[in-house]
Amino acid sequence: MLKYMENYINKSFDNKNAESIISKANYELYDLKKNCIEISKNRIKYLTTSIYPAISLYYALQKHMSKEEAFAHMEIMISDNTKKTARKIYEFMGRLPFFFSLFRKMFTAGLKGDSWNVEWVANSKTKFEYNIKKCLWHDTFKQYNCPELCALFCKNDEISFTDVSTKMRFERKGALGYGDDMCDFHFYRIYKNKKLK
Repeated sequence: MLKYMENYINKSFDNKNAESIISKANYELYDLKKNCIEISKNRIKYLTTSIYPAISLYYALQKHMSKEEAFAHMEIMISDNTKKTARKIYEFMGRLPFFFSLFRKMFTAGLKGDSWNVEWVANSKTKFEYNIKKCLWHDTFKQYNCPELCALFCKNDEISFTDVSTKMRFERKGALGYGDDMCDFHFYRIYKNKKLK
């Protein structure tokens, strides 16, 4: 289990229940990894460090409570972790004068993997926009009968990027995890006293 997940469980439950949940989650995680038939190293990395741990804990929580209660815990845990990690990093980077250029380079490089089906709309010094028609998170959560978890990871984008810097604006109309046909990402560079669309 990922450390932030284990910390959340230990803080949210008494020792007996926390130990039971963690034990069950680790067993589920071991089983998922053992039966993984993926051969792409890039996809395996995301499966083992993000997707499988979430599925494992979600399954384990449901052995102690209702599905609705388990989902509520997952939502709090995942969003809080994003606020403390990715959001903080982007806020720090957002102070840099060359933030937009750096952010754009990081993202365009990261999207070259085989975990997404990316359709580029625009990529320039003033904006970059793209649509994701297929996503490893969406496909895997659906495969393991917990598609609702995908919405939590789509929400992470909004937590991470919305108003993260005075130098960039983020917009989105829909997401695969919300039941839409695609995830759309729109990042616009903001100059002092002027917004470029």
